[in-house]
Amino acid sequence: MLYLKEGELYMHFIPCKNDEEIGMMVDFILNHRQEINANYDAKTTFFSIGTQLLYGEVAIAVSSQEQVVGTVGYISGTPEYQFQDTHRARIEMVYIDENYRCTNLFIKGIMWVIDLLKGTNKDVTHIEFYVPKENRKLQQLSSKFAQMDTESKSNFGVEVRYIASIQKVQLYFDKLQKNRKRVSKDGTTNNNLSGR
Repeated sequence: MLYLKEGELYMHFIPCKNDEEIGMMVDFILNHRQEINANYDAKTTFFSIGTQLLYGEVAIAVSSQEQVVGTVGYISGTPEYQFQDTHRARIEMVYIDENYRCTNLFIKGIMWVIDLLKGTNKDVTHIEFYVPKENRKLQQLSSKFAQMDTESKSNFGVEVRYIASIQKVQLYFDKLQKNRKRVSKDGTTNNNLSGR
């Protein structure tokens, strides 16, 4: 379990291991599926959740009021290779409630996912994830630590697949976190999101 605090915002991640935690995650995803992806119908939602539970890990982000405010899930291997390519993990879903989105929590959350991947699958060397083609802002961020691979049409619309080594992702976000901790000469925190 990881506890994250940024100003008044607070949340912690709990891997979904028992029926209660899985139920909380399913309820959260069903209640937010249109925000997660407008093309997320009920059948696709349940398929995605089932795949993550069978072939990977899912965690919920919980606020200080014990409300679920986010979820993250991945699978080890890919469906294209019947989940045998365990050197690759695919991030299936990351969603944090809008009220809990801030740069420091995002960075710490990404680092938590990387640590979780490394702890549960010693073979993993690369991650892949998909970004909606129309989300230019997310594509711009993704290109800073991952390589654009392919573009394809899926149940979720047109998506761009990105691939990155775990090491490159970790180095980028470590550097970004250190940059944010630095204080400039005038006493303000450096909010440079480029990681440079």
